[in-house]
Amino acid sequence: MKKTTHLVLTALAMVAADVTRAEEKPAVAGERYVLLRLVDMVGNDTLDVKPLSEFRKLQAQIKREAALFPRALSLAEKEWTKNKSKDEKGSFPRSLVKPREVKEIGTFATQEEAQKKLTVLTEREAPSERDIQRMRQRRTNDREKEAKKAEREAERKAKAELIATMVETHLTELMTAAAAEEKKPAEAGGD
Repeated sequence: MKKTTHLVLTALAMVAADVTRAEEKPAVAGERYVLLRLVDMVGNDTLDVKPLSEFRKLQAQIKREAALFPRALSLAEKEWTKNKSKDEKGSFPRSLVKPREVKEIGTFATQEEAQKKLTVLTEREAPSERDIQRMRQRRTNDREKEAKKAEREAERKAKAELIATMVETHLTELMTAAAAEEKKPAEAGGD
């Protein structure tokens, strides 16, 4: 258990250091910018603008995560089953999480162009006044039904977040172990 905790903390420290280094580096002059959609394990998506080099690094990281995802999910399932109380019903909800995804929406010559497109897309996806009024009317018509649905959705979302955290922990451990395995042959060859 201590070894696992140490591996997780080490991996998280490495990820944090990589993020810090990536934020410190200014974009290369003349570099193109990518407008992207990032979907997390639970299905929440965000739009973002990144330099092309950072986007490529993110793509590579997500590809490595996708390769290790099934194993991390299996480890999370074992942990879930082991820690599940006897009162809980149901099996491990595998369908609530999936590997992260990144999609390139567009590539732009300048960051300003990419930010303008991001603003347009954000405004387009925001609910309109008409949509908001429809939602309010629907709520007044069947509040009980909506409350129960929202409660079930909140429970599902909480469970999905818990599972995503468990899978993410195991994924980090596996990625750290894989990186260590890649370094061993390189070090052995250098002797």
